[in-house]
Parts: sequence; structure tokens; C-alpha cells
Amino acid sequence: MWNALKSAAYSLASRAAQSYTAPTIQDARQICLKLRAEGLGTTVSFWNDDFDSVEYIAHSNLQLLELLRYLDSHSYISLKLPAMQFDSEAVGTILKAAARIPRLVHFDSHGPEHADQMFAAIENASRHNRDLGCTIPGRWLRSVEDARVACEWGLRVRVVKGQWADPGDPEMDMRSGFLKVIDAIRGRAGRVAVATHDVPLAREALRRLMDAGTSCELELLHGLPRRQAVRIAQQLEVPVRVYVPQGKAWLPYVLRQAKTNPWVLSWFARDLVRSFGG
Repeated sequence: MWNALKSAAYSLASRAAQSYTAPTIQDARQICLKLRAEGLGTTVSFWNDDFDSVEYIAHSNLQLLELLRYLDSHSYISLKLPAMQFDSEAVGTILKAAARIPRLVHFDSHGPEHADQMFAAIENASRHNRDLGCTIPGRWLRSVEDARVACEWGLRVRVVKGQWADPGDPEMDMRSGFLKVIDAIRGRAGRVAVATHDVPLAREALRRLMDAGTSCELELLHGLPRRQAVRIAQQLEVPVRVYVPQGKAWLPYVLRQAKTNPWVLSWFARDLVRSFGG
């Protein structure tokens, strides 16, 4: 009974999530071209499920790199290393392909238990690729120090609230942590992406970066409401980028988040109705 309910929930969530992801490379291309026509930059990333092999994930990322040939040179790819089991050969293949275009390769953040492996992979990648970036969540105890390392290594930094809590302080305030990371890198990082749909937080983070003379942009997730956030970016005259997932989407509908983010359920209902043509 429980397995049947889980299967049904996953099926419904996957259907609703079509508003947030591009199921195919062709869909991703159309979304990115539309965003470009609106004057927005793009980040592309392959979102796998638990059944995808390392080889399939690597191949999918290589297809996304081909897609980037049709976009402006500021568009880049974002990798999820845990999905590839930190396979050095698979990651190396993607890095070499990115260097030939060339395009920036960004490393997404996951749980804090993966952070050391992520930085080790970045350090290894830096021997061959100069254009690299990483994501720093605001809700980890180590985040400020990680941000400082990212600046020392010359990485492009994306700051997020973070999906996964730090076991050492699971109740850490994400907004406060976000701004602590911003303060640690402003005036030191080459370029920073403020990645949040929290409009007041985005405004304050961008303001602090601009006051320090740090090049910055606002980054938003495809499919989520963005009108107010884009308006703030326009007022501040900073560029806007949209993160476009290709593949399977589950992230916006992690139901356990509903305890702290009630809007998850309302968006889930809205997009489920939309997926059935409502």
C-alpha cells in the first residue's frame, strides 16, 4: 500500500514538475532561446533520477554543452557531481568538451557531506579549466570559509539558501546565513550570482555586492514566479539569469519542505492542474 502511494505521488509530482523542467534537449533549447529573446541569460543543468547511470548522466551533460553553442557565451552548464558518483573520468570528459567551446563549468551544491569532494573535484578541474564556478549555501556552518576558498581560487560563486541542512546546526537561519556568505565574498569575488526568489533578500544581497564594487547578477529557477525579482534586478541595473533544468524534476516538490515552505503545496496543486490542461 505504501509503495503504491509513493509511486502515485512520484508520478503526480513528475507531471506537475513539467512546468519547471525541459524533458528533452529540444525543449531545453526552445526555453533557452525564448529566455534569450527576453534578454535573460541561462544556466543549463541535467537533473537525473535514481535510476540513471553515470554514463547516461555524462552523455546528457555533453548534449547540453552542444546546446550552449546556440546561446550567448555567458551561458554555462552546471554539474551535479554526486549524481555522477564523483567519477573523475566522466567529469573530465565534460570538462574537456566545455573547454573546447569554451564555456564555464559550474559545480552545484548538494549536502554538506559532499562539500569536500566537490572542492577536491574543482581543484583537480582547475588544472585544465580556468573558467569554473561553485555554489555556496547559506545554511551550513562551513559556508563562510568555503566562500573564502572559492574567492582565493578565482571561482565564480552562486549563493543559495540551500536545500540540505547542516547536521551541526539544522535550525540555522538561511536568510542570515545567505547574507553572511555575501559579506564574506563582496569585494573579493570576481562575479557572484544571487540565486533566490526571496525578493527582499535578493535586493539586500545585490545592494551589498554593488556597494563593494562586486560584479553580480540575479539567478532564478525556470518556472517559478519571477516578475517581482526581475523588477528589482532591473531597478538595480543588474543582469538576470535563469537556471533551466533538463531531465527529471523533483526538487521543487520535495514534500518534506512543506513544513517550512507552505507555498510548495500550493505551487504543486497549481502546476498539477496546469499539467492536465486546467
